[in-house]
Amino acid sequence: MHKQLSVLKEGDKIIIVAPAGKVNKDELEYGIEVLKSWGLVVELGQNIFGDDTYFSASDERRLSDFQQALDNENYKAIFCARGGYGSIRIIEKLNWENFIKKPKWILGYSDITLILNKIQYLGFPCIHSPMPASFSKYKNNNSLKYLHQLLFNGSYQFNFIPQNLVHKENWKSTKGIITGGNLTLLQTTVGTPYRLSTKNKILFIEEIDEYPYKVNRMLYHLYHSGYFDSLKGIIIGNFNLQNQDNKFPYTVFETLTSFSINGLEFILDNFPSGHDFLNYPIVMGREITILNQGNQVVAKITLQDNNNS
Repeated sequence: MHKQLSVLKEGDKIIIVAPAGKVNKDELEYGIEVLKSWGLVVELGQNIFGDDTYFSASDERRLSDFQQALDNENYKAIFCARGGYGSIRIIEKLNWENFIKKPKWILGYSDITLILNKIQYLGFPCIHSPMPASFSKYKNNNSLKYLHQLLFNGSYQFNFIPQNLVHKENWKSTKGIITGGNLTLLQTTVGTPYRLSTKNKILFIEEIDEYPYKVNRMLYHLYHSGYFDSLKGIIIGNFNLQNQDNKFPYTVFETLTSFSINGLEFILDNFPSGHDFLNYPIVMGREITILNQGNQVVAKITLQDNNNS
């Protein structure tokens, strides 16, 4: 079995890289200060503030920064500065040999979903989480508090109230490996080596700025491709979608509950993670525990795999 990844501690060295969109220096500065306040030694990818018109830097330079971060054994974690678009343009050329020998935590979400998929394919966990260039967004809620707690203490839990919840009869709790991420990226990977293995797992999905009918089409594509076969559960995160004059009639929750999915124990929404002011971290490729307590749900998230040493 793969070696456990350890919690972070004060004095650990981390690096921030930008494998996708252009990074705002002022916005990133706040994130750097937060990470330093946690006692981390922060370094930046050499090309993080490149002069490309759309991406943080050219494909070659973004690739070089990420490869250097993977290969350097002194870094205990790689934080992706932001999402946007661009990871798909470099991921095929990344060499993961040194990462496999000495893995480290890699954190991000949105466009970084693709990289998180690859890490899980290799057999390692990773963290769907806020990214430093947008840390200022979370000043007034628990998103960064929980990220710190997860990284340094190894676990955290929280209560939330789903807007909608369906479950099998007498359902009390489910424990299972969680995977997933941004819906567009998950759909994009169907038919590629970066498609996730979802059998007997709990699937998390989130999305932003798409039209409801396009989201509906993506869900049907995943359903017909077998993506939902034998899932334990589905967790719907933040879905901040475009408005339409004709008011598309089906929500994400309604669409998912219309599918026939063998073995499914629950579907719930309003999970506080994704593109919104609440973005609680999720350890992809690790167990999550979901407890049904009637009018609310408890989620327990941990860095470590209790079945391995």
